Amino acid sequence: PGGRRPRQKSSLDGSRETVILERADRSVLEGLGVKRAEQLDGISLVKRLAERRRFVSVSRVAVDPFIRRCAREGRLQPILSGVEGLAEAGEAEPFESKRFPQYRDFPYDTQAFYADAPPDEVHPDAVGVATFRKAVETLRKELKIAELPSYLAVLKADGDHMGKAIGRLSTPAGHQAFSRSLCDFSRRAEEIVGRHSGVLVYSGGDDALAFLPLDKSLDCAEELRQGFAETAGSSGAGRDRPTLSVGVAVGHYAENLGALLEWARRAERHAKGVRNALAVALHTRSAGPAGRTVRHSWDGNPVARWKQWVEWLRRDMLPDGAAYELARLGRELDGGAVDADAVRAEASRILRRKRGKRGREALPEAAVETVLAGVLGAADLLSISQELIIARHFAEAADVAKGPPA
Repeated sequence: PGGRRPRQKSSLDGSRETVILERADRSVLEGLGVKRAEQLDGISLVKRLAERRRFVSVSRVAVDPFIRRCAREGRLQPILSGVEGLAEAGEAEPFESKRFPQYRDFPYDTQAFYADAPPDEVHPDAVGVATFRKAVETLRKELKIAELPSYLAVLKADGDHMGKAIGRLSTPAGHQAFSRSLCDFSRRAEEIVGRHSGVLVYSGGDDALAFLPLDKSLDCAEELRQGFAETAGSSGAGRDRPTLSVGVAVGHYAENLGALLEWARRAERHAKGVRNALAVALHTRSAGPAGRTVRHSWDGNPVARWKQWVEWLRRDMLPDGAAYELARLGRELDGGAVDADAVRAEASRILRRKRGKRGREALPEAAVETVLAGVLGAADLLSISQELIIARHFAEAADVAKGPPA
């Protein structure tokens, strides 16, 4: 308001004003951890005064398929013994198993699983690190795992048509009922994410953010969609009913956290471009920030489609080379006036020339037909090849968690 005396800026965030009054008793603030000359905005003050609680790191989430496999097969003890020594040396931090029951089998946070962990995170010469890594490597080889999973999924979900849903409410009781449904979804979101070995960062009514291991992330996205439909989505009908758009970004545990979060937000925005959709984006360390993104409407049951790709890839019914050859063909034909039948014919020739099962068998007709059914032009070839390339990462995580398929 006009004439208001300007306030000092926060010492930690110059874009925000301090909430500490000039007349505040500084001796009391110092007792709470605020320095004598320090000015803090509201968010910074809450962080300073809040109880310090350990949150789960992205590396712990990424490696979870390996930990679950070891737990299921009764092989956790060697790394549990090793991590206790790491905790004593300050190279591992325990977190509350009551707060994160999904991680009770291995309630520790450490990047010592990874030999390429950033040097400021794990010190190779620290007491117990070499012993711990040796135990991990022994288990990895015994379980015939090529390498530990180092990618995770960051899931961002947001409700569609929420403004229209609220606009239709005409009574206090209606608003209260709708608010209760959003609170119900928030509670269910935490339960759903936990059941899928993930950790919820926040859930605020119609939106949610979570970290998930790759092999569980797509099922989690589907269950969140169903949970939203049964709560907030039950308000209204037809095209304006509230639905949930979900973005799943796949990234390396050592990527900048801000980049991981931005990729998830970008995937969610891509899903909201058509609403009621699932968008999956892959950001490998070699591909750079652009990544690969594929979007499908929830009406087409995209998770079942993804899981079918994953199963065929795990069983070597669709070799990796098929995806890259289809992508190459799509790039060659993109922008040209090529008949759809001709595109499908050339894609069919590529697929029927490929051999699965380590070169021993032709590709299953069901897999070939599933690929060709979605090809109407060069752009479709590019999209399907992207799906297969992304699905390979989910398949590798599933192999770690479940073991090779029978």
